[in-house]
Amino acid sequence: MPLPKECKMPQIDIDHRAVSRYWGARIVGADIGFKPEMYRAVFVRLTDKALYEYNMARNAVLAQIERKDISHPLATNIGGTLFYPVVIVNHLETCINATKRALDILKRVIRCPESPFFINRAHQKNINQYFESIKNMRNKLEHIDNEILKDEIKKGQPIFLMINEDASEVKIGDKKLNLISLAEVVSKLHKLALELALYNSPGCENEKFKYISPKTEI
Repeated sequence: MPLPKECKMPQIDIDHRAVSRYWGARIVGADIGFKPEMYRAVFVRLTDKALYEYNMARNAVLAQIERKDISHPLATNIGGTLFYPVVIVNHLETCINATKRALDILKRVIRCPESPFFINRAHQKNINQYFESIKNMRNKLEHIDNEILKDEIKKGQPIFLMINEDASEVKIGDKKLNLISLAEVVSKLHKLALELALYNSPGCENEKFKYISPKTEI
């Protein structure tokens, strides 16, 4: 397995956790209706999870490059040197799964007739452009055992995620995923989640959000 020698995974800076904002808003009475509220809760949690797993993977890449000890239980100790390839790909696999689920939930939020808001169409388009690549990678991860069973994996193709030397891409079987694109979709999903988390909370001016707007104003 190749080890990353540089890190092209973009850093994603955040000011707040969407889940923290959501529960804070719920405590003071924010509500958007029974089904939309359930979709919102799941979407917010998954986007936070995707962001957390992405950042954990990136931290492990940096630790590998700098040979730092991050005291991870899945680190491999060889001759006193710690190696993190399993740590990196485990976090990335979880990130990809959470991102795919968040994209699925977002579609349901958009199509739900009871939702009290619209999501900016340009932001929807910016997010949805990544859907197919995320879906294909997630499906490959989930069904690799069937491909092994059916002899669809060619000699030399990886049967679990492998990251390249500049940490810009992962691959499994015949599928590849650009990690810069993954960072972009995770970041855009999280920005939307931060607004959704606060929507309709007491004292919050819904019409001033960037990515969502009340249906009554359209």
